[in-house]
Amino acid sequence: MRRSAGVEAVVEQLYNVMRCADLQLAEELVSADLTVAIGTDEEEWETDHAAAVAGFVTQTRDVGALRVQAGSPRGYSDGLFGWFEDRPLVTFAGGESAPVRVAGVVRYENGRWRLIQVHASVGLPNAELGLDLPTKPVTRHGQTYPSD
Repeated sequence: MRRSAGVEAVVEQLYNVMRCADLQLAEELVSADLTVAIGTDEEEWETDHAAAVAGFVTQTRDVGALRVQAGSPRGYSDGLFGWFEDRPLVTFAGGESAPVRVAGVVRYENGRWRLIQVHASVGLPNAELGLDLPTKPVTRHGQTYPSD
């Protein structure tokens, strides 16, 4: 496993699709073997290549121009597969902003990295969901464990 600038570049390409609703760029970015594209809405769950590509493009066209500011994307690869994560800030046409969490899996196909899985979410505090769950690990004797 190694850090991969090529995989990290996929993150920026994904954000460009989100910014400009470019159908050709979306087609080039998403593998025909896409397994799933999960968005922030509970209805955004696409397992079909064409539906996922259309979803990226249509949603941006419907909501207007998005500003997507990358957080600190990290990408890794091992052979023909790679994965990434980031915490971008998405600002909508009306000026509202939301921190988003993005993670994905890519595969090297025909000379370029392509998405085979992507997941975007908006984090909510556990308490907001009515859950009293620990969120930070505990370190004891040099070992890290889930908190009690």
